[in-house]
Amino acid sequence: MADLLSIIILVIDLILSIWNSYSAGLSYGMLKRNGGPAWAYTSSVLGLAMGLAGAVYVTAIVVGFVGYLLGLLDFGTVDLLFAYNSLVTGALIVVLGIGVTIQSIYITVRHPSLWNVAGAIYNTFASIWNVFVYMKDFGPLESLINQERRSERSSDVGTLIVVAIIVILLGVLLSYVAFNAGRNHGQGRYMRSNS
Repeated sequence: MADLLSIIILVIDLILSIWNSYSAGLSYGMLKRNGGPAWAYTSSVLGLAMGLAGAVYVTAIVVGFVGYLLGLLDFGTVDLLFAYNSLVTGALIVVLGIGVTIQSIYITVRHPSLWNVAGAIYNTFASIWNVFVYMKDFGPLESLINQERRSERSSDVGTLIVVAIIVILLGVLLSYVAFNAGRNHGQGRYMRSNS
């Protein structure tokens, strides 16, 4: 049951990451086409950064599991990949989430509407939750990294670096494709007429 729940959460995280990148591109494309205040571009930047962080986070988990199941990665390397993934991308998600929350509150104050208020409330509680979870997991993750470094298994750091580069490139590619699709839609163009 826990494995099924983890898979469902992972799929939802991937969908939200793609959506963040897509909507950032859509916002950017509409601002480019129609013009808009400079501060509005902040929304696109934060959305793309959140989409990218989420895509890298999910991609690392998928690549780690697949690599382990195929026998390409040992258990220690996967442990380190997951620990670093949680620490680094988790920190990015927390910081960017706070930025998104501040911006959504700012937009709500300037343009109050039911949708904006709901978004600001959701972002506030999501940011608080992300900070809580990150703080709760920080100590155990740091201990795992230190233990793995001292372990006799001595996981392959070279392999870990190569896998991390692959994960980052896949996350960037996924975010770019979604952002580009949104941007084309926002500018009135579509993937076929990509210029």
